[in-house]
Amino acid sequence: MSRHVTQSQLGTRAATIIEVDGLKFKDLDGDGQLSPYEDWRLTPSERARDLVGRMTVEEKAGLMIIGSHHPGYSKFLPNPKEGQLLNDEDVWRTENPITGVPFLEPVLVTSATDAAINQRHQRYLIVRDNLSPEDLTTWTNAVQEVAERSRLGIPVVFTSNPRNHVALVAQFGVNESAGVFSEWPGELGLAALRDPELIADYIGAVVRGMQGPELSSTSVATTIKHFPGGGVRLDGHDPHFAWGQTNEYPTENALYQYHLPPFQAAVDAGCSSIMPYYARPMNNSAPQLEEQLWINPTTQFEEVAFAYNRTFLQDLLREKMGFEGYINSDSGVIDAMMWGVEKLSEPERFAAAVRAGTAIFSDMANPARLLEAVTEIFQLGLFENPYVTDGAAIGAEEVAAMGRKAQLESVTLLRNDASLLPLDRDKALKVYAWVTGRTKIDQVQRQLEEAFGEVFPQVELVADEAEADLAFVWARPEIALFEDDLEGVSLSVDPRDNGVDVDHVREIQTATPTILAVNFTNPWILSELEPGAAAVVGTFEIKPELMLASLAGEGGGPKGKLPLTVPVSAEVIAQSPRDVPGKFLGDDYVYVDSTGVAYAYGHGLTF
Repeated sequence: MSRHVTQSQLGTRAATIIEVDGLKFKDLDGDGQLSPYEDWRLTPSERARDLVGRMTVEEKAGLMIIGSHHPGYSKFLPNPKEGQLLNDEDVWRTENPITGVPFLEPVLVTSATDAAINQRHQRYLIVRDNLSPEDLTTWTNAVQEVAERSRLGIPVVFTSNPRNHVALVAQFGVNESAGVFSEWPGELGLAALRDPELIADYIGAVVRGMQGPELSSTSVATTIKHFPGGGVRLDGHDPHFAWGQTNEYPTENALYQYHLPPFQAAVDAGCSSIMPYYARPMNNSAPQLEEQLWINPTTQFEEVAFAYNRTFLQDLLREKMGFEGYINSDSGVIDAMMWGVEKLSEPERFAAAVRAGTAIFSDMANPARLLEAVTEIFQLGLFENPYVTDGAAIGAEEVAAMGRKAQLESVTLLRNDASLLPLDRDKALKVYAWVTGRTKIDQVQRQLEEAFGEVFPQVELVADEAEADLAFVWARPEIALFEDDLEGVSLSVDPRDNGVDVDHVREIQTATPTILAVNFTNPWILSELEPGAAAVVGTFEIKPELMLASLAGEGGGPKGKLPLTVPVSAEVIAQSPRDVPGKFLGDDYVYVDSTGVAYAYGHGLTF
């Protein structure tokens, strides 16, 4: 038998090695025998079925919990201990950190490492800390050793929110890390690299690139979120908050036409997991689903959050779209954002999520869903070797170079009628460089000034725009992720709304020719900023030195195209259907600049 089988690479710090048929295996349960789940010659599904049969109910439940975990020295802990590798304290929370609403009872948000592995049986852990590759390797290996010493030796799957977006300021829950991993433009910046008809092209490429043709020991399993799309917001409100919980679709068939294609591409590419959003569909919507998917002849939707919604998770996602992975609930769907099921008790909410198909809880009722999650761990090869030996792969230079190239090419030139661009690296100029926006602007201001010194060594930065040969203004408006309120969400750049000091921008534009760069995280209303500028540039989260290098012509200069349509006013936004992208809303919707150019989807100039 061994003549036809290649020995799997094993990594162990605790388990003994046993030999069968001339091949080596890890004795994870310590019984001296080769159990089927320890036999790497079997298929992942065969091994998963055997393992599930050996697990207690408590072990199954723990495997379906995904929670934040930290090293003992983490700044996220109330009492970090310098130099301590493993965390030894539980962390409880009494209120929702986003909304401030008190929980009915304290919620455990982070476990001590030993308790997480051996008492609560957790195996999916979220990494939030911004660690160096070496520290990340040391810590995760230490946690894996604790897991390897547990009763069945089930390894840990470490998960993370995106870590490859450019993050001038790291943001919890959005881009957890800054300056460690290879850095790429934000999602809109990737879309600006060319003019795709469907963002689905990118989603499929992401899944295939991260996972490969199938899950293996070299894969990064991907979770695509948030199903079935987060764009159908009532007045722009976010469903983290009670007043933003509804999804209303005023346009017939908008769900299939505009919102589901990226998810279908992810399913077709074989994504491991999909995460439903907090929101709930409403029956004042236009028809979206085929009548056979309606919950009864007169009612289209069950008005409960998507994590509880069997029609969306089972009938639509699994049966119609063909999804075969597991469904991973978002944080807080049981105790915080339980829209539509508030009257149920906590155990009843778990049961409702299980019945709907949310696999994170499914071991409590349906072992088939548990098998999907356990199978992934086998496919990733973690039972054979959960340890990391090459932390240098993080931020590898060849990958980092690709990220820098993508950032350069994502810069989108919207106006250059005064021919200020490209900027001459060797020309001596006095420049007034100024950043305006909301989040840690002083920090970004320093980064921009340092970038000018790096890219334009002949430039002298001045403190008064009246003394400058030209000004460079980087406007970074922002809708704060967790600061929604009942008054509505505005796409204005006004400081009362999204942080930009419009009055000072106009003063600068009056004093000296001004290059205006606008960082698009949303389709901002530009009518107050654009007319007085001599040149206008769009960015989509980018390192300032690469933005300036692109404007100096490096890599051929800006190559981006607008991945969105800039609206002409707040009024047209209010009058437009919330479930249709601006690209499809006609000429009256799009902003036309002071030179007569429409800032529509696909617009972008070159030098």
